[in-house]
Amino acid sequence: MFKRFIAIIAALFVAMATITLVAPTASANTNEVKIESSATSTATSEVTSTIRAVINGATQVTWVNPNHSKKVTKKQLRKAPRIRTKCTAANRTTQSKQIFKKTRGARVVVVKKGSCLWNMGRYNKIDLGFKWTVSKGDAVLVLKGRYYRHAFDLIGGKLVKNCWNFIGKKVDRYADKVVQVRYNLDIEEDVTVEAKANATAKAVGTLNCTSGTLYGEASAASTASASATIRVKVRGKLAAVNAKKAELEAQVKIDAEAKAKADASAKINLKCNDVPPPVTYQAPTVSASAGACVKPGEKTGVVTVSGANPNTTAAGGTFTLGTQSKSAGTVNAGGTASTTFTGLGVGTYSGTFALGAPVNKSATYTVTVVECDTPPVVDRKPVVNIMGSPAHLYVNGNGYVWIEASDPDGDPVSVKVSATGGTISGLVPVNVRWDGTACPTGKTCYRAQAWAGNTPGSMSVTATVEANGLAGESDTANLPVVADEF
Repeated sequence: MFKRFIAIIAALFVAMATITLVAPTASANTNEVKIESSATSTATSEVTSTIRAVINGATQVTWVNPNHSKKVTKKQLRKAPRIRTKCTAANRTTQSKQIFKKTRGARVVVVKKGSCLWNMGRYNKIDLGFKWTVSKGDAVLVLKGRYYRHAFDLIGGKLVKNCWNFIGKKVDRYADKVVQVRYNLDIEEDVTVEAKANATAKAVGTLNCTSGTLYGEASAASTASASATIRVKVRGKLAAVNAKKAELEAQVKIDAEAKAKADASAKINLKCNDVPPPVTYQAPTVSASAGACVKPGEKTGVVTVSGANPNTTAAGGTFTLGTQSKSAGTVNAGGTASTTFTGLGVGTYSGTFALGAPVNKSATYTVTVVECDTPPVVDRKPVVNIMGSPAHLYVNGNGYVWIEASDPDGDPVSVKVSATGGTISGLVPVNVRWDGTACPTGKTCYRAQAWAGNTPGSMSVTATVEANGLAGESDTANLPVVADEF
């Protein structure tokens, strides 16, 4: 079975017409000249399409004198799964796979009387086949790949040969005789044809006047297109031709045409009193801004420059800054341009933005790349603490006082001690603290000897500190003075 489609579409025609008229130079006593140009273009496209579909093949219902050599043994028949099948729209093309799955791929399968089987195939968009009810007896199916062939009927316990046609595959095998054939097919096809036409007209002329020669030029273009689409639908009918095959044939001829027309016209009119006055060009405008500040000695400065062309004529632009130069490309009439200069150190720079021919004007600017401010160094106060002292002193007795000092900026510290109600002396740096542990890193540890007075009461010891000429907060410890009990 096959489907054959033949379509012949004529080539697309595109027509183009161009007319150019150039007027002669006007005489000295003529102060006006008119030039006109026009063009017309047409295009036609046609299509002739023949659609022809031929299906060779037939839906098979009943065969007589089946002739196949397949054998099914009694042992295979005893072991064959016995199933009942139904025909639904959903399993029209998948029933054979369902049988395969249900019987776990058995070699021989018996389908019970009264079951429905699809003998269904599909080719492109065309469905072939039929469904039939097992009526004479049980149907014996023999596995062929993942498809089944109807090989025998089981009638009265005996195997009777049958048609040997596929169950679940396209119908492509035939037995001796086709008894009944029915088939309908709809053929649809869209045929589209297009035509396109282009026309261009151009007028050119000159006029000599006392103030000079005028030149004029005008052009015009036009495009037109057209398309035509026709949908063809025909229904064919299948009938039995002979005992071997059936044919469906449907043929239709399509004629379609598309036409397009394009017109273009260009005119110029030159007059001597229309000579324009000399063009005066304006200088461009320019502005610049510097980016972030730059540290001393570095060249990380960035400057952005923007320029504008105030004229009604485009011109090439150029930016400069110091020794650097960058092209701005063509700056359109009324347009702007910008660029960025990098690698700049601290300082004030001069630059220009220039427009080339026909403007030939420039503007200057200056911009300053500033130095970053360095924050002033703030000197922080040193710190002193009395970390250890006796719980009390006896009258005229003595004990050690332990002191620690440090500066957050790392400056060297100078410590002094004083006392009231007694005396203190012998202030010396030490490497250990009052508890015998090492003096902490970043600190300076001291030890001094305190002497109590000759009367009970109290004694105070004060430690002061200074670093880089800046005094820190003092620290005071009060020591009780008691009478000697011995």
